[in-house]
Amino acid sequence: YENFNHPASTIVNCAFNAGYNFAFRAANSYNLTFSSNLALGNWGGGVYIDPSNTLFVVESNLVIGSRQLPSVLLSSFPWVRPIASFSIHSPAGLVRNNLAAGSEDQGFSVAMATFVSADARYRALCPVTRSVPLTSEYSSLLDSYKNDQFNNNEAVACRTGLAAVTMYAGETDASDCAVLDGMKVWRSAHVGIQGLDIVPNVLIARSVLAENFIGTNLMY
Repeated sequence: YENFNHPASTIVNCAFNAGYNFAFRAANSYNLTFSSNLALGNWGGGVYIDPSNTLFVVESNLVIGSRQLPSVLLSSFPWVRPIASFSIHSPAGLVRNNLAAGSEDQGFSVAMATFVSADARYRALCPVTRSVPLTSEYSSLLDSYKNDQFNNNEAVACRTGLAAVTMYAGETDASDCAVLDGMKVWRSAHVGIQGLDIVPNVLIARSVLAENFIGTNLMY
């Protein structure tokens, strides 16, 4: 299709039960909508959006009980192949109103570029000097900002609620402001929100964390 004039691909109101190696995986898609689906007890992860996808919408889905692959569990280093109910490794889409429950590993694994605001004004939300006191101007700026790209997602009873990762070198810049907006994480066995090899400054806004063993753990 010339100039990406591709008809929409839509997967809505479907159920995926006990699939092996992801309930659903998208690769090289354009204009994909994955909405209002249920994935239950899938091995190797739930929903996987790899870096090749653009203009996608992942919205209002429920993924329950994602399990690690038995072959990985039998290996000497099972942690090198993490799984997630929602693995969102492309920054070029919308991820909203999804629920991950009971994952053996991560509820959400999200490339940090997903959160980066294209509007330079909002980079002041994450000042380089993190010890700068909050001001009324700062509060007003936060009130005016809403990250509609990744918003109102929830993880409950997972090992880790959300793992924010930098997928590739150069994907994000240290001057960028990565805003995680409207995340709900509760009853995580390990960490509620965890950062792995993060490059940009990070702001967690309007999020709720409760009854997690560790609330947040951001590693740079």
